[in-house]
Amino acid sequence: GTTSETNIAKVAVTYGVKVWATPWQTKTADTSRGPCPGTGSCTPPPALTNPTDWASTLATFVTNMKTQGVPIYAVSAENEPDSGGLNGTTSFSASDLATWVGSYLGPALANTGALIMAPETENWYGFPGYFSALQSNSAAWGYVSILASHQYGKGPTQPEPTITAAGKEYWETEVDTGSTSDDPTAENMPSALVLATTINDDLTKGNLNAFHYWWLYAGGSSGLFDTNTKVWTKRFWVMGNYSRFVRPGWMRVSTSGTPPTGVSVSAYVNPPNNAVAIVAINKNTAPTNMSFFISANAPCALTPYETSSNENLGQGSALNVSQSRVTVSLTSQSVTTFVGMP
Repeated sequence: GTTSETNIAKVAVTYGVKVWATPWQTKTADTSRGPCPGTGSCTPPPALTNPTDWASTLATFVTNMKTQGVPIYAVSAENEPDSGGLNGTTSFSASDLATWVGSYLGPALANTGALIMAPETENWYGFPGYFSALQSNSAAWGYVSILASHQYGKGPTQPEPTITAAGKEYWETEVDTGSTSDDPTAENMPSALVLATTINDDLTKGNLNAFHYWWLYAGGSSGLFDTNTKVWTKRFWVMGNYSRFVRPGWMRVSTSGTPPTGVSVSAYVNPPNNAVAIVAINKNTAPTNMSFFISANAPCALTPYETSSNENLGQGSALNVSQSRVTVSLTSQSVTTFVGMP
């Protein structure tokens, strides 16, 4: 039989997972019309007409989940408010979403312990307008803790310093990077390298605090586990190159210099103990050598964990770090995480 999302959340919490929620289809009684037919958009799309009741409904949801042992970390204002009702969503203009957050959702969730996320637009084409509207509405800006977007067609190209300055977080909350022409099943390294590069660019160019993939289990080219072929894809393992080692609370640190052509690098530290993790992506079809100089709190050795055509986070022999320097060989078409303690 099927396992309910609530039961999945209950199990996830036991592993330390933070659970957050996104409303898609609002109660029909609270909207201007029923959902758009099928999974497409429609004109006019459903709009929220009873924000007081919908805010109360979401607050009750948070309370009910908490009583079942699932504290909700955050609630999104709406899934893809700019999609015109796609996939059963409710449509909001930028100013309407800011009003919804500032005047209704924020007050309703204020004492529940759940943070508020917005605007969760389809991509970063739509993000700036909604982001500006949230900033312009002082109540909304006060209530929102996580600024987020999906990434279908465009990702972040620059940081948003006002988010950091306000003590808020900047998240990517949904993307399916799909297959490539040379990897139509999306189970192998070509599509995995696309996902790894997307993560790398989001973290280094957008300075994001979190990255989410859509979704874990699915048939075809979407799931990290292909439910048709029963295969954990290489995309799953390269997610682990980040998520297994770059844990909540770790901080990304800057890198300088120019990596070899076809190589992308990001580096992270754990402030309490100065543990370091370096993630290197080699898109080249040949092995590539690379040298690291670790400027502070250098570990004595780095242990590599490689995902490639032959390895799934395979642990290699520790590499000695001498006078803060070490040269590594990156396997062709691979993602490798190097970890160590000073």
